[in-house]
Amino acid sequence: MLFDSVPSRVRTLIDRFGAAVFVLDVEPDGGFRFVATNRVHERHSGLLSADLEGRRLEDCLDPALVAKIGPNFVRCAAGWEAFEYEEQLDMPVGRTWWRTTLTPLLDPKGTSVVRIVGTAIEISDVTRSEQRARVKAELLEAAEALAGIGHWRHDLESGELVWSAEMLRIHGLAPDDPPPSLEQMMAFYHPEDRAQLARHMAHAGEGGASFTFELRLLDDGSGERWVRGIGHREARAEGQPAALFGVLRDITEERRREAALVESEARFRRLYDATPAMLLSVDAQYRLVAASDHWLARMGYARDEVLGRPIMAFVTEASFARNRDRILDALREDGAVRGVECEFLRKDGRIVEVVLSTVAERDEEGSITGCLTVLVDISGRKEAERALARTQQMLTDAIECMGDAFTLFDKDGRLLIFNQRLKEIYPLIGDLLVPGASYEELVRAMVERGQYRMAEDELEGWVEEQVTRHQDCPQDFEIHLSDGRWIQISTRRTSEGGVVSTRRDVTHRKQMEFAIAHMAMHDGLTDLPNRSMFREELERVLARAGRERSSFAVLMGDLDGFKAVNDSLGHATGDRLLIEVGRRLMSGLRAGDMVARLGGDEFAILAFALDGDRGFGALADRLVDLFRSPFEIDGQSITAGLSLGVAVYPDHAADAEQLLINADTALYAAKRAGRHGWRAFERGMAANAEATASLELALRKAIAQDELLLHYQPILDLQTEQPIGAEALLRWRHPSRGLLAAGAFLPAADRRPVIMSITRWTIAQALRQQKAWREENGLELSVWVNLAARSFRWDGLVEVVEEELRCSGVAPERLVLEITEGSFADLFHAEGQIAALQRMGIRIALDDFGAGHSSLARLRDVTVDVLKIDRSFVANLAANGRDDAIVHTIIALGATLDLATLAEGIETQAQCDMLRELGCPWGQGYHFARPMPAADFLSWAQERARRDRPARHGRDAQTSMTSLPKWPARSMAR
Repeated sequence: MLFDSVPSRVRTLIDRFGAAVFVLDVEPDGGFRFVATNRVHERHSGLLSADLEGRRLEDCLDPALVAKIGPNFVRCAAGWEAFEYEEQLDMPVGRTWWRTTLTPLLDPKGTSVVRIVGTAIEISDVTRSEQRARVKAELLEAAEALAGIGHWRHDLESGELVWSAEMLRIHGLAPDDPPPSLEQMMAFYHPEDRAQLARHMAHAGEGGASFTFELRLLDDGSGERWVRGIGHREARAEGQPAALFGVLRDITEERRREAALVESEARFRRLYDATPAMLLSVDAQYRLVAASDHWLARMGYARDEVLGRPIMAFVTEASFARNRDRILDALREDGAVRGVECEFLRKDGRIVEVVLSTVAERDEEGSITGCLTVLVDISGRKEAERALARTQQMLTDAIECMGDAFTLFDKDGRLLIFNQRLKEIYPLIGDLLVPGASYEELVRAMVERGQYRMAEDELEGWVEEQVTRHQDCPQDFEIHLSDGRWIQISTRRTSEGGVVSTRRDVTHRKQMEFAIAHMAMHDGLTDLPNRSMFREELERVLARAGRERSSFAVLMGDLDGFKAVNDSLGHATGDRLLIEVGRRLMSGLRAGDMVARLGGDEFAILAFALDGDRGFGALADRLVDLFRSPFEIDGQSITAGLSLGVAVYPDHAADAEQLLINADTALYAAKRAGRHGWRAFERGMAANAEATASLELALRKAIAQDELLLHYQPILDLQTEQPIGAEALLRWRHPSRGLLAAGAFLPAADRRPVIMSITRWTIAQALRQQKAWREENGLELSVWVNLAARSFRWDGLVEVVEEELRCSGVAPERLVLEITEGSFADLFHAEGQIAALQRMGIRIALDDFGAGHSSLARLRDVTVDVLKIDRSFVANLAANGRDDAIVHTIIALGATLDLATLAEGIETQAQCDMLRELGCPWGQGYHFARPMPAADFLSWAQERARRDRPARHGRDAQTSMTSLPKWPARSMAR
């Protein structure tokens, strides 16, 4: 066997090596036969070498194992190259992973693989992809047993040749054969060697020194044989040579062993250099005596640069200091050391990180004579570990820097990762937030420690609900803690079945949402429910009343004399009055009743549990009586009466819209009856309500069927009499009544929701016309659109204007919105919306300025851009000195406040001239043109441009037929 043919010390060394070693012969039929195994192989396989050696794989191993490992042996035998692989095997100690290296050995001629040397390292307990180990397969063939020794004597005087029996055997003679003569002896040796022997013997016979020789015996059919002999001279007393004698032994086996050893060493060198692992051999002083090609290539050295140098010269100082004692102690005590991480230095100074395993070689006295070292390069693995550590640290830093709390639970609900923010959100359970804590335990602790509050009998069900919710990913939900905070939780499932989640304190956002929701449903001035909330509540009450067959009443009311308070005392006092009105109304209602402010001085009431007409009549009387007492505001006694209209469900209407209409109808009936009282809806009032409803329906139909249209009246620069804008005036092409001006239908529609649709249609149509004039006809001017007073109670007004501007592509600066004094009835809404429109670049004109006694108060409350002088003052110019003074005062006021002024109703050239003299920049009226369709307006503008062109010269002659208005500096700055 292979191991039996080497010295015992070599076998001992291999047996002590940490890897399993096995040797297989490759059979002619392609099978494999065990030659030898070492003790590590015996220990792991449970099979003794003696039971394996000489047997084929299939005769001594499990068929399943043979089927698994056999293809690798076939590959090795066919490929002629060493290779490494990993596999999982069922061993007596259990299922384990192995890394195996197979190295083929060729026959002396190098024509075929005759033997396979395998080393296997168990890698079950180390990182398979990063641990490499190779075991030095030192297969040394030692010299075989010495040949037998024969002695001979040649008498120089008699010529007699004496051979011992062994000498005869060596030369192929029988023990009882007579010894040959000297000449016959020479015939046994190769002709080329005979002269050498004769020369030695002659020299010795002449008194020469002893001699040695090696000769070839003639081939007797068993192959070439060699013998080695020593010869001495035997002298007489007088010193003369008497005989020659000596010994001779057959060294054929020794020669063969030497040749085999040379071949073995060559094979070992090839194996040493071909193995994927890095191998080093050192002597007793730890100087390098051998280094594999792989190690030299990895370290960047040539072989002659490293041999003879101490191995420590290639190790970093830190690594040497850290591992020296450990390695030396292990070698002295155990003869081996395994799995030591070290840093080697390349020739270029770079570090190569390795795992080192070393086996000591000892002599017969047990002294260490050298070591075989296997190095596995783990630089890639270590760099990956460092990169992973950096990534993990960055992840940790990122998690800690998150404003949200972060958690990662495994599939069993155990806490793996969390950040400090989690303890800040849940301070009462901070001591329980440790890796391994279960989600259920944490939730239960939150209740027990007061993070959540609930009845004890609800605890188990709530905990179970929370655990289920946590597992049902993905989810986004919010929870309310006992200290008032709101926490938003987002959970997602990981690929391993765990749950990753974030928790964010959204208390401020929730407070803002609650505040916004409250603002959306409550009046900003009085904090009473607003129109939207009142309407929603009305719908809910209707549904409930329908199911329960109960009744309720809607009361619509507004203040008598509120406008006078606003005009005389200002809007600030008016606002405080409205707040007190709300409080007084609430004081007169019963529990469960609801009062809302709809806008301006309009209020609505839902009253429940009424006892027929007597019940709601008593309530209405009580509320009206409450307003007979004056309000004390800022030291002033203010009287404001209350008018109410009442509609009862189901007596007066069965749906919300009709209830509101009927209550509103009853309110106006109460006002017509003398104010400061109330009226219940009566069937006789339905005619007016039906007429209004019919008008609203007809207007909606008119919008849908394109019956509405716009006429345009020019607005001119009075200095140049060039048009700078066009006021859009609404008309209705009524199917039976013909073309109707706005005054014939808008006043009745102003209190109906349809007014919002009309407003949007008018703005959109005017903007489209402006764009068409500009792009198709070169007509540059602004469009002026009238807004109904009720438009400012429409929360979506600003958004609608912005959307129509965007759709039309018209610049906001080319739109002027005209508002009336009635727009300020609800100053709280109007002021904010006007400011928002102006921020967009839209200009605001105050129409009919000077006609009301409160006009100056309007300029204090709301910023506008244009004052439109009421036509009643313009009509009497030059005929009424008082009107002249008023117009002059308004123009001066506009200049002082940096506002533009525009005179309406100019019908004569004299009026135009006087306005020009007074400094009024703009005007409009029949003197220039009546309102006309868009096509006629275009023709008028073109004709005016042609008529005026000859009077213009120089640079002005190149300008367009129209120009945009020159706004005052304050308006431009905005």
